[in-house]
Amino acid sequence: MQRGVLTPGSTVKPELRWHLAETVLWREWDGDVVAFAGTSGATHHFTEFAAWLFVRIAAAPSTADELRAAAIDEVDITGDGTLDQSIDVTLRLLSDLLLVTPHATAADMAAAVAH
Repeated sequence: MQRGVLTPGSTVKPELRWHLAETVLWREWDGDVVAFAGTSGATHHFTEFAAWLFVRIAAAPSTADELRAAAIDEVDITGDGTLDQSIDVTLRLLSDLLLVTPHATAADMAAAVAH
């Protein structure tokens, strides 16, 4: 089984729009988020930031830039990392857990067709 779509050391491409994987079931209650990845059969409970990002993607597939803009207004990031690093690491983790998957945006697809 293939784990995620990002190679080690790569960064999340800003033109990718992140969606929930087709086999994901999830619930949120009292601020806790739990997701079941049907592909792997694993259930996951998230930290506060990962839960925010996951729920945001579930509500509306988003690019890393869109997630960053929303996080600036909605999330208090503390710790040693930057917001960009937090988003990159979290998207990579959610992808590795088979919970989210990236798709090229319409503009990216149009550019590919034009060549």
